[in-house]
Amino acid sequence: MRLGRVDLRSAIASWLLPVLLAPVRLLTIRRNRVVFLSVAGGSASEYSCNPRAVYEELADDADLEKVWLVADPAQYPALRAAGVRLARHGSVRAAVLLGTAGVVVTNGGYVNWFPFRHGQYVINTWHGGGAYKRLPFDRSDAGRRERRKQQLGSDHTSLFVSSSRSFTELVVRGSLGYHGPVLEVGMPRNDALLDPQRRAELADRARAALGIPHGTSTVLVAPTFRRDDADGNLEPLDAEGLTRALTQRFGGDWLVLWREHRLAMRASGRPGLDVGDYPDMQDLLCLADVLVTDYSSAVWDYSLLGRPCFLYVPDLARFTDRNGFYVALPDWGFPYATGNAELASQVAGFDEARYRLGVTRHHEVLGSVESGNAAEAVADVIRRHSGHDHQEGTNL
Repeated sequence: MRLGRVDLRSAIASWLLPVLLAPVRLLTIRRNRVVFLSVAGGSASEYSCNPRAVYEELADDADLEKVWLVADPAQYPALRAAGVRLARHGSVRAAVLLGTAGVVVTNGGYVNWFPFRHGQYVINTWHGGGAYKRLPFDRSDAGRRERRKQQLGSDHTSLFVSSSRSFTELVVRGSLGYHGPVLEVGMPRNDALLDPQRRAELADRARAALGIPHGTSTVLVAPTFRRDDADGNLEPLDAEGLTRALTQRFGGDWLVLWREHRLAMRASGRPGLDVGDYPDMQDLLCLADVLVTDYSSAVWDYSLLGRPCFLYVPDLARFTDRNGFYVALPDWGFPYATGNAELASQVAGFDEARYRLGVTRHHEVLGSVESGNAAEAVADVIRRHSGHDHQEGTNL
């Protein structure tokens, strides 16, 4: 199996880091040091996702030393002013801070290859809810390296946060092979989606940052990442046809927001606005009046808003054969189309009452545990495990 650049870096890191970071293992673990890191944000920033929501719950806790690992610390003067320690991903300083943290809050990054040690408490909040497409190492063609990577991730995780009982059973216990404690309280980042005031604030923030006038409706197009090369024969999404269909069905003027997966190649010259570098997907979900995706777990988050979501899946047959699903796509409860004409038809015939019933049923079948206070629940765990102790010694 050919390794991509990201996979190759992870493989090299898993081989070399235990040796290179051996001196760090001699340093004292600081129980009150909490390191946050997220690898599911935009390409220029990682202050996002579930770790961000948990950090914001703990921001005023003076007993904790809070650290963020980000792509560019210079982007976060407000965090530095608030007393947060910042370090660049991949730097020696980041490795030392990570290797001496009492608690680590991640959405999946680092757990598969960083040499965490006994006494560190690693909380894996993951970066997707529900139970949709199969993870790479759960595919029939997964190699030994991928399965080993999965096993290390499970071994290094102290607590897993889950969005649904199906996610716990099929992904955490199943694909990931994790047998430790699971906190079924929902995704911390989704607390805001369940709070009308908070989601309005996030929508306004995104609208202002992107310069979108009030009164303009937005459709967020956010496809998932495909490991296989794209099939040039697939019918690309017709953005102009989509906006025409949306105008005819819902009225108003529509703007397409393109959000490619962070690992995918970015296309250019498309009508609309590229929001691939926007730091946090949740802000965009709060802003979007409609979501168009494919197999992305963003459908889980967005379904909490009750707004229309359509799946554009021109490669459904191939994707089903090569990747597969935990829950068959027709059972997700979202309208789906394999071509632009069918997508326009789905938009034109959208039935809001029927859609809401389907989403409610979907949540029931998957066993949603979204509570609206997931960040608070994770924060309570962190306070217990940090002990609020201040270790003596050099502040590394």
